[in-house]
Amino acid sequence: MTKQEQFQAALARAAADGCYIIGSGTVRAGEHAGRRCWSVSGKSGHPYLVVQVADRQLQCSCKSRVFCKHEALAFTRIQEESTAAVAKVEQDRRYFRDLQWSEMWAGR
Repeated sequence: MTKQEQFQAALARAAADGCYIIGSGTVRAGEHAGRRCWSVSGKSGHPYLVVQVADRQLQCSCKSRVFCKHEALAFTRIQEESTAAVAKVEQDRRYFRDLQWSEMWAGR
């Protein structure tokens, strides 16, 4: 099974089990301080699990030994956030390209 197939299978398991991202943030204390993290619901409302970015890889607190559904949801969120950030940068670039120098400094 390719990595893309593993990812798609993990997303399918997440959808079938009703898993979703509860929240995201940054670990604030301890040896993992500064890592980005996501809380992801477990199967059918079970307590949440935590997915963290560590050494450029996703690590989940579940016991899965393969690419798990929680990591797949976090990765999907990362892709969505990246796409939105790129779109914002492109929008800003177009705005400043079209803005006349005199308009930029008017009133100063």
